Amino acid sequence: SWTAKIAYKGASKAFSVLGAGIKTLGKSFLSLGRLLLANPIGLVLTAVVALGAAFYEAYKHIKPFREWVNKTFKSIVNFGKGLLKWGSKAVKTVGHTVKNIRKKFDKFKSGFKKSWNKHWNAMTSKLHSAWNRSYKHTREFFSSVGKKWNGWKKSFKKSWSRHWNAMTSKLHSAWNSSYKHTKSFFSSMG
Repeated sequence: SWTAKIAYKGASKAFSVLGAGIKTLGKSFLSLGRLLLANPIGLVLTAVVALGAAFYEAYKHIKPFREWVNKTFKSIVNFGKGLLKWGSKAVKTVGHTVKNIRKKFDKFKSGFKKSWNKHWNAMTSKLHSAWNRSYKHTREFFSSVGKKWNGWKKSFKKSWSRHWNAMTSKLHSAWNSSYKHTKSFFSSMG
């Protein structure tokens, strides 16, 4: 059929251009020599450039391929436009929802503020009186604890100093003895 012939000709042309691109790629590899083959970044870069060149040549010389690429790009653009349209509608809907929530929250906040003020004013005098009594008793408690703490602190400091002084002299004596015996041991080994 006529369509099959055109497709065959297009495919033949594509493979000949692709073959030329591969041949060019092979020549490029040979000209770069061992330095390029030893460098993986150079290999990847060369492969990307060669594929780009092959894609460009196929687009330039193969009409069915060019038409397919153009249709695909157009479809992607149309998809993006649809996505943007949907996104703008979604943003408007969210904005409207946020506005409604804000109104309801403001109404709740106003009612809560009135109730809270009424409650707080009723409790203020009772709390103030209780706080003053608590403050007085707490101050008396910590004052007596502070006096007892100072006595305990002095006693502990005295005990700790006696303990530390005794341990220091014993540790010093043990260290000197150990040092003397270790030195003697290694000296006798020659």
